Amino acid sequence: MIEKIPTGADEQHEKPKIEIWMIDDSRDVSSTWQNMVKIKSPDVIFRTFSRAQDAIEELERRAETSLPHGIIVDGNLDLDRGELSQGPHVVRKIVEMIGDKVLLMAHSSDHDLNEQMMQNGAKHVIQKPAGLKDIESAMKQAKKFAEQKIS
Repeated sequence: MIEKIPTGADEQHEKPKIEIWMIDDSRDVSSTWQNMVKIKSPDVIFRTFSRAQDAIEELERRAETSLPHGIIVDGNLDLDRGELSQGPHVVRKIVEMIGDKVLLMAHSSDHDLNEQMMQNGAKHVIQKPAGLKDIESAMKQAKKFAEQKIS
């Protein structure tokens, strides 16, 4: 999605929208993040998935078009079955699908799960419970990653 930004002259510069997904089965966590991102980073498109399977299917649909810039993955996903109920397996699956085309971020209260997600391809850890500074840091990381991919 492209947003036109008027410059005062006849020309306009295009600024790409940053899109970040969160895979977390907790409505409270997702809602908190959604509200904080809306306040602190209103230019970010923030989408939540309560099931990893739904996010994987959306990635498959969008693989050849427009992927998100970042995906935050919870360590335990109780609404999913099998391997997709574990964050490290979700991270591995996403890396197998699309490589390093998105910034994967681990998000668990369990230090070991965060480490496993890092070993499987996540590039940033957001330890639960996440505070405002953590959310701001994650948005900065995603924006920086997006800018590097665009340039």
